[in-house]
Amino acid sequence: MKKFIVILLALMLTLAMAACGGSAPSSGDAPAEESKGSGYSGFGNSFIAESDGAEYETGAEPAEAAQEDAGSAVIGLPGSFNKENVKLIFTANMAVQTLDFDEAEKALYSMVEKAGGYFENITQDNGNYYSTDDSYRYASYTVRVPSDKFAEFIEEVSGGLHVVNMSQNAQDVGQAYFDTERRLETLKNKHDRLEALLSQASTMTDIIELETALSDTEYQIEQYTSDLQRYDSLIDYSTVYVSIEKVSEYSTAVTEDLTFGQRLLRSIQRGASNFGAWVEGIINWIGYYAIQLIILVVIIVLIAKFHIINKIGKLFGGKKKQERYVLIKKGDEKEEDK
Repeated sequence: MKKFIVILLALMLTLAMAACGGSAPSSGDAPAEESKGSGYSGFGNSFIAESDGAEYETGAEPAEAAQEDAGSAVIGLPGSFNKENVKLIFTANMAVQTLDFDEAEKALYSMVEKAGGYFENITQDNGNYYSTDDSYRYASYTVRVPSDKFAEFIEEVSGGLHVVNMSQNAQDVGQAYFDTERRLETLKNKHDRLEALLSQASTMTDIIELETALSDTEYQIEQYTSDLQRYDSLIDYSTVYVSIEKVSEYSTAVTEDLTFGQRLLRSIQRGASNFGAWVEGIINWIGYYAIQLIILVVIIVLIAKFHIINKIGKLFGGKKKQERYVLIKKGDEKEEDK
């Protein structure tokens, strides 16, 4: 019985520790891909982007804590570069932390609208089922902005929001773009020649073969045209992936060497903060499983009570048997004496 109770208590403790780990996500967690949630629908419905058949509503948002030295370098072309020789696709990834999620989100919407861009995709995570408030909120956005506004947009986001991580990339697709253009032009010329031959064909066999060749050529023309349109979209509108995470405290880069005492003090502060989050997670877990815990405690109490009563019954039952045995033995001795 003792082993059974110990196992139940150990199971409860294990579940509590697991709950704390899930209820207090760290500021570095980033759900990378799409999670539950949908696009922000309450702001800026004046512009809606469609991508691959799906609609994503957008809005505007005000800036939060300004950063003086974040994201000052923006990738781009030097002024003397011959831009006719290249076709560049600009992309960027930006991770943002905020103390006020709604204000940061509104700021991002405002910046996108100012740049003349739109949202291609929005994914939001408003916390797990242990959360009792908005202590954890996370969202990722796929933003498309005109390429001539790319540098300006990056600088505005870096200055208006607390950017903790950023990467930029410029991909030259000029060779593939111009090759596709040449192939498309060749196919169009081939299409014209096939049509001319079809108008002169006299036998059914020639007509069938020419129509088949025309159908294949038209299919290839559609494919190459679609490729060029996709290239034009990526070239004309740069892609910026932005993630916003609500935190209780900004993470800052270490710009100077710290003494042992300073590092120890920082560790103690972080440990205290983590302990508070751990306690909060325990309380949230207990609140969530309150009914199940009460039922479990009642079952344990009933089992323990039954075990104790059974043990007492065995104890008194053994004593009564012993007394009867003594009385019987004494009666036998008296009969022998007679």
